[in-house]
Amino acid sequence: MDMPAIGPEARPPQRQVYRDIQPVTVLVDLRALFRPAAFSNRVPEPRGLQVGRIVTGTLTAWSIAEGGDWFGRVTYMVITGHRHEEVTHWVPAWAIRPD
Repeated sequence: MDMPAIGPEARPPQRQVYRDIQPVTVLVDLRALFRPAAFSNRVPEPRGLQVGRIVTGTLTAWSIAEGGDWFGRVTYMVITGHRHEEVTHWVPAWAIRPD
């Protein structure tokens, strides 16, 4: 005898994997996010992409990765030379702090 299918009302609740949130100001630690590789021949470039700092950003969503780690969708400004560019991407939760 076949077992009847379990209806949606009897299934365990599914883990919410994506959640939009009201925009909130956060700090993003670019130093932790973009750790420099251990190269012995690096030459500093003061006009280069400035990732050795903590920047203010706007968090707009949370999502869990397939491995179980949480990521926040964050928009922030990054500086390179005389340019300021807005960047939006998924940032690991460990690199995001309340402002």
